[in-house]
Amino acid sequence: MLIKYLIRALKEYWLEVNYFRKKKKYGDLRDIISRYYEYNEVVSVSLNDTLNTAYTIMKQNSFSQLPVIENSIVVGMVDESDILLSVYQSKDKFNAKVFTVMSKILVKTTPDCSIDELIDIFKQGYVAIIEDTSGCFYGIITQMDLINYLKNKVKYKSKHI
Repeated sequence: MLIKYLIRALKEYWLEVNYFRKKKKYGDLRDIISRYYEYNEVVSVSLNDTLNTAYTIMKQNSFSQLPVIENSIVVGMVDESDILLSVYQSKDKFNAKVFTVMSKILVKTTPDCSIDELIDIFKQGYVAIIEDTSGCFYGIITQMDLINYLKNKVKYKSKHI
């Protein structure tokens, strides 16, 4: 247990979330991303991982969805409903590969997208995959990431008024 805690403590994400390290400010959507791909903070699966692997990762991290990443490119998303609908009839389906059930419908946008555009993405039931015009993947923004960003922004402002 102590080792698990120490490993977590060393991760950049943990340091930022617990206010031990200031997050770099970009002035765009990258400020909302909670886990950065370049710092190996994005929790993901690959095309050939099994549904059991995806399920285990989701359960351990309290996530409802995971990006499917191959060669630093987000190629799909797998969520709890994908797994549920696949394994409902047979537990043997836990051995199926992620690529057989993942969603390939992705919404990718650049960091200069507006928060209003993010809201439109969320209204459609998607997460926002943030990458630059050359395809460099920064991270994913979920609805909870935006809620946390807005809450911290209000909290920050109220401290300095």
